[in-house]
Amino acid sequence: MPPIPGNAALFVSTGVNMRPTFFGCEATQNQSEYPIIIYLPNSPPLDGSAPATKCAQVSRIFHSTDIIFSTGDTQFSYTSMFTAVFINQAFMNTLGGFKPNTTSPDPNWGKCLQCVAIDRAVPARSNVCAQCFEQYCYDPTDPPSKAELPSRQLSFVNPDPGGLNKIDQWLERNKASLAGWIVAVVLIIAGIVGFM
Repeated sequence: MPPIPGNAALFVSTGVNMRPTFFGCEATQNQSEYPIIIYLPNSPPLDGSAPATKCAQVSRIFHSTDIIFSTGDTQFSYTSMFTAVFINQAFMNTLGGFKPNTTSPDPNWGKCLQCVAIDRAVPARSNVCAQCFEQYCYDPTDPPSKAELPSRQLSFVNPDPGGLNKIDQWLERNKASLAGWIVAVVLIIAGIVGFM
């Protein structure tokens, strides 16, 4: 197993929990000791939009503070809109990589994945691959910085709230027309009673 952050607090403090990371590709190590592991976390969107999964502070499980993303343990079914937003965010994170200190995806992310795939088969890394490994490799002697990931929103916003929230939203949007219908029904009933 290649070196990884030793505990949950290091995953969070280095920002490894919010960006793609390659483990086991440091140039200072004997390359054949272990495989390269590509870590793609379920993280907030790069662009700073609200995540479709909840971010919870967990301290009891790991005896330190960690951030875990989930949709919650009380929701057992999801609308097609919620599912689409969730899958699209995961898709964009998987295909995006990250550019340090920006909210933009990395245009070289595909090339970086190719570099990882062939790294053990080539005698020397190209300049492009060297840049990729410098950006994405986890080096325990020089860990990355969480500061390279600006504007990540950690507050979950349900993209398609259901239940009472959905009813409240519908009532708020349609209160004028609903009031008009109620007045019309009351007048019709009053007219019928008066006619009888």
